[in-house]
This record gives sequence, structure tokens and C-alpha cells, in this order.
Amino acid sequence: MSSLSHPIFTIGHSTHAVETFAAILKHYHIEVVVDVRAVPYSRYAPQFNREQLRYALCRSNIQYLYLGDCLGIYATNGETKPTEVDLEYVKQLITSEPFQVGLERIIQGATRYRIALMCAEEDPADCHRALLIGRAIVERGFPVQHIRASRNCEPSQSYLESHQTLLKRIENVRKTKISQAQLELHFSTKEEYEDPLLARAARLIRARWLSLESNRARQHESSPTGTSHPRLDDPRGQLTSFAVKSRQPRDRRSPRC
Repeated sequence: MSSLSHPIFTIGHSTHAVETFAAILKHYHIEVVVDVRAVPYSRYAPQFNREQLRYALCRSNIQYLYLGDCLGIYATNGETKPTEVDLEYVKQLITSEPFQVGLERIIQGATRYRIALMCAEEDPADCHRALLIGRAIVERGFPVQHIRASRNCEPSQSYLESHQTLLKRIENVRKTKISQAQLELHFSTKEEYEDPLLARAARLIRARWLSLESNRARQHESSPTGTSHPRLDDPRGQLTSFAVKSRQPRDRRSPRC
């Protein structure tokens, strides 16, 4: 059972002004933001690039820690094809040593700080911070609350969605915006029913990798030399946490959670 006096929070930076984002964090008394993006940079919201975000949070007396090297979701440079992403693949991700190390650091840190796991998507139903990390934390007996806030809303207009409520919401909305015919996921209805979070994560990872490959192909075709490389961040923010592997060095100046 949980030994925490407070939940572990999650939040998506979306397209907030960084001042609004910091104010929302302060509203929930967040002390440490844990960045779980695989690539901590965004062309569509550059105010949330790693260095700029650290500086902005520091001004609000909020600490920043990068754990995307452990907990981010990476395409693996051809080692795995998008068509091979299924429930078994996702299960291997969440049982891998880096993921478990990152998870343990979060739980240990939460005994000392009020922390918020941060990724890009506002809705936790569309983000691995909830579908994978939040799920794993809850399985260990610790409470998770997702901070919800529409673009540049006042902190008082934000609200909390419990992980249990999120799960019910996903269970009640089986149809996603992603075309099932396009994905052709190889798992049964029974498996999806038993673990809808992992099933949704598999769909999202697969769809975003397919989108990334499509973008890469278009950029290659439009390049005069045929050797251009796509940006790792998507202008619409859809690939921030599901991008091609680009490991960032661990920031030793950050607090260790």
C-alpha cells in the first residue's frame, strides 16, 4: 500500500505560456517537475525546450529533473518496425531495466517531494506518462492524479483527474481517432479488454511511428539530394514523446528523485 502523504501527479505542457504552466504547478504545490519526454525539445512550443523550461521553473522555485532517457518512448532506428508494435512489445518496454530504474527513482523521489511527471500531450489518455508510467505506479500501490488544464487557463480553472477515472474514461470510449484498419494490431479483444491502457499505448506508439516514417519519406523526397533528415519534434506536438532515439546526457545538476 501507499506510504505517500500525497499523490504522484502528471501534467502535459501542451501550448501553455510557460508562466501559466508554472502557475498551475504552484497551484498544486509541485516541487519537482520530472520530464519524461524522449526528446525534451519542441518546435511548436519552444518555451518547453529543456534549457528554457529549467530556467523558467527555477524562477518559480520549482526543480527540474530529466528522466526521458529512462522513461521516454523511442523508435529504435530500424530495430523494431511500426508494424511490429503490439501488446507484447509494450510489455517488454515497461519491464525493461531502464524503465524500472526510472520508475524507482520517481517513487523514491515522491517520498520527499511533490512531483509531477511532464510530457507534451494535455490529455493523459493520449500520453505514455499515464498509459505506461502512471499505470505502473498505480500497480505498485501509489496514487496518481493527472492535472488537466486547457490552454492558458487560470490555475483555478484546472482540475485533477484520478487515474481510476481516466481508466474508466478509456474503457468507456473503445473507439479511438486512429483507424483500426490502418493499425491492424495483432491482439485479441480479450487482451484489449483486460488491459485497455496497454492496448491504447500500443495503438498510439504504432500510429506515431507510422506518422514519423511518413514524414521522413516526404522530407527525403523533397530534398534535392535525397539526404535530408526529419526534425525529431513534430510541429503539432504529436511525436514529442515517441521520437527517434536521441539519448540526452543525464543532468547531474538536477535533484535525484
